[in-house]
Amino acid sequence: MNETIVEKFVGIDVSKSTLDVCIEPAVQTLHVVYDEAGIKQLVIRLKEVSPTLIVIEATGGLEVRIATELASKGLPVAVINPRQARDFAKATGQLAKTDQVDAAVLAAFAKAIRPLARALKDEDTRALNDMVNRRRQLMPKALRGAGPRHSSSRDSPSRYSGIQTSAKGSEQTHRMAG
Repeated sequence: MNETIVEKFVGIDVSKSTLDVCIEPAVQTLHVVYDEAGIKQLVIRLKEVSPTLIVIEATGGLEVRIATELASKGLPVAVINPRQARDFAKATGQLAKTDQVDAAVLAAFAKAIRPLARALKDEDTRALNDMVNRRRQLMPKALRGAGPRHSSSRDSPSRYSGIQTSAKGSEQTHRMAG
């Protein structure tokens, strides 16, 4: 009664409107619409498969919804850097660039590299991170602070005193003229 356990790896290529999925080693593919119904269909299918690992390429935030949904259902999800996926594809000779091929490359990446499935940030943490990032974008560079200024002959107060004196003289001259 030796049962062989077959590990299954899933790659999901995320686009704005669709999800392309490849399940290894049987090379099963799915193409679903990236909406509530499509996500529900995919979750049901992946729960049946019980994958060892699901790999999704980071795509500027489009991946967050599906990664969060899968992780919340107890499925092991790793979101990887696009450069890692691209380098892996080149190394394995997968130069064709279609969504289905990308999903297959991600599944192969999951099997070969086995990136860690990490706990994803909850919705409140993601919202806070978004606000902090936006604040950083809006703050002028000078207000962010470049750290304490170190004095050098170039930045010494005596260098600027002449400027201040000159500015005061200019103001007085301007007042007399006016």
